[in-house]
Amino acid sequence: MVKKIKQTNETLSQYTKKTEFWLGLATIFMVAAIGGVFAFRNVGTTTPQKTDTALVTSVSPTQSVTPTPTTTLKKVTKLANTSGVYTEMVLEGDNFWKISVRACGIGNYYRSIQAYNGYTDADTLHSGDVLTIVCQE
Repeated sequence: MVKKIKQTNETLSQYTKKTEFWLGLATIFMVAAIGGVFAFRNVGTTTPQKTDTALVTSVSPTQSVTPTPTTTLKKVTKLANTSGVYTEMVLEGDNFWKISVRACGIGNYYRSIQAYNGYTDADTLHSGDVLTIVCQE
């Protein structure tokens, strides 16, 4: 048993003296580090959504209360509906790009939505207008 351990130690010692061993080991660590960066690069990047601030209305003169806004993290994953044609109502402040992002998942379809509905200028949109949405270029 002792002889087997000595042989193993000698073999291991021979391998660690070779440049190829250290290059291989360094490569493994680099691949693992790069993989870790890609795996965790989006962790914690969600933007907090602002919510209403609750204010205290009755405070005694000896109390000092500073209102603080409450925030909640909300991550919503919405898959784009690229399977067909449907309608969408224009909201206040909308433009064709925003509608394309909301309806199709990306803004690249804004020109096709604009043309499909007969609009020539994005400024002619009004809140309450109903558009037919086609998510294709």
